[in-house]
Amino acid sequence: GEPLIQAFYPRWANERYKTETNQIVLSPRAIIEPIKDLKVNLQLNYRRNDNQESVTLLTTSFLNPDQSVAFVRNQEQTVYAPSLITNEYFSPNLFADYTKTWRGHNFNALVGYQSEVNEFQSLGARTDFLITDNVISLTSSLDDDQIVSEGLSHWATQSLFGRLRYNYKEKYLFEISYRADGSSRFEPGRRWARFPSYSAGYNIAREEFWPFKSISTFKLRGSQGTLGSQNVAANQFLSLINVNSPGTAYLFNGGQQLFADLPGLESESLTWETIKTLDFGLDINALDNKLGLVFDWYRTDTEGVQAQGADLPAVLGDTAPLTNIGVARVEGWEFELSWRQNIGSDFSYFVRGVLSDFKRTWVEYPNETNLLNQPFAGQDIGDVWGLTWDGWFQTQEEVDNRLDQSFVAGNFTIGDTKYADLNGDGVIDRGTNTLGDSGDFSVIANETPRYQYSVTLGGNWKAFDFNVFVQGVGKRDFVASTHQRFRGPAQGPFHAMVFEEHLDYYRPEDTTSPLGPNTDAYFPKPYAANPGNNRRNYNFAVDRYVQDASYIRLKSVQLGYTIPNRYLEKFGIRNFRIYATGENLFFKSDLLFYDPETIPSGFGNAQSYPLSRIISTGINLSF
Repeated sequence: GEPLIQAFYPRWANERYKTETNQIVLSPRAIIEPIKDLKVNLQLNYRRNDNQESVTLLTTSFLNPDQSVAFVRNQEQTVYAPSLITNEYFSPNLFADYTKTWRGHNFNALVGYQSEVNEFQSLGARTDFLITDNVISLTSSLDDDQIVSEGLSHWATQSLFGRLRYNYKEKYLFEISYRADGSSRFEPGRRWARFPSYSAGYNIAREEFWPFKSISTFKLRGSQGTLGSQNVAANQFLSLINVNSPGTAYLFNGGQQLFADLPGLESESLTWETIKTLDFGLDINALDNKLGLVFDWYRTDTEGVQAQGADLPAVLGDTAPLTNIGVARVEGWEFELSWRQNIGSDFSYFVRGVLSDFKRTWVEYPNETNLLNQPFAGQDIGDVWGLTWDGWFQTQEEVDNRLDQSFVAGNFTIGDTKYADLNGDGVIDRGTNTLGDSGDFSVIANETPRYQYSVTLGGNWKAFDFNVFVQGVGKRDFVASTHQRFRGPAQGPFHAMVFEEHLDYYRPEDTTSPLGPNTDAYFPKPYAANPGNNRRNYNFAVDRYVQDASYIRLKSVQLGYTIPNRYLEKFGIRNFRIYATGENLFFKSDLLFYDPETIPSGFGNAQSYPLSRIISTGINLSF
């Protein structure tokens, strides 16, 4: 560990990054009305980003404490790597909107066109040998030591869309829409797809026979619609041949030789994902619109999910190309309840609560054997398969008489994990890794956030106003052990970030540690290696480290005071409001280390940066 740190620290101390970003954004818009009730909208959206970056690594010596050369080579000359990156985006939008009302019949029609063009270009160079540090430029290097690279990408879309709405006295409501979308990301012949949508509503409370006069709105509604997704990298339908750069050329017969890779498998049949949504809802307003209720149930099926196809034989030497396979489903509901009331002439208030939930599943996927390392029909998306913790090895006798845990690691000692033998075969493994024969692996968590909720409370009293917003998640699992930095000292001295909670690790009764014994610890005995012997405890997800990521947070509180107009008129002021706001003032969660709203992805950090608690004041002034 120590030589590695000594070797890298000088590099970090002498490395410099310089970045300059320039952006141009233009969004002109024009609206004309050539005839009554017809409006034509033209909007142009243009954005250009120009980034200049440079990396400079000055002459650096990598020495061990005894002044010997470290195993990482010395940086004997200055490295210089400049780059220019340009990203240009242009999207014109043209649509016409026509509205007409005649004897309770209300019509609205809209037709339009939209396109997008995105151009990306990068140009980079590198030299590992500057003649002098006084002129940091490629011109200060030898020509044969320079490497130049370029990146180009392009994608474009076109869309035609239309919508027709009709309602009769806000009693019967109908809507139909249609759009055709084209994308350059797919091969010619598969670039265009069409997506119709329909919806209808019926407000029974508008009927003369409606008996409940205190209920002014009782609207039943339903919709069925489709949209497309083209969220894949461009040029998947092309078979590309990669040519190596001179800096990575192999040596043959005393010289460097360029080489080319075999082309990959192209995604010839890849096209749009189709997202189909079915929705049924109910809207109620009652008691002079004091009480409001909204309920929605929905089901969204993503058909033709863009994913790799079936596994191919290893002798092929390549992975399967992207294709449209499988159906993924999201099914959920949302409930909203609100109350708004005026009490006298000086006080009014409102409260609004929202509760929602959803589940995600695979409806179809071409996995005939139900392998667990692939999606399979009926699988809940977000499921985590892992082993079950069965305590720590407390004695050498327990270690010697342990079950066969060689599938996890080769050796175990006191303070390591004992795994539960769920299928009773005396061996800890994953069986054939298929549904029904998963060995000792089971679903230990699902990381989908469930029962999301929010409460908003606000009101006015004379010239004062206030607003409070609370939000949270009622249920969510988080498998923390898959984040390496969660493990603290078990990541070795180069990676470890140790917090007080990490000290709750296994220590035997005869320990010489000043912390004393801890045989009922949360963490196992750590090893100063990454990952090394820590595989014994963290090689697979374990139910021991499934954290509760539910939370409740007071997102914001605001109190304001508006000075009455009678004091402002003589100064020509229309409105003068003073307010104070507090954000993230209260938070409750049992999650260890991480903030549940800012859990880092990938390796992550040892502790996520929390949301800031902010107190601010301000004024709103208008003339």
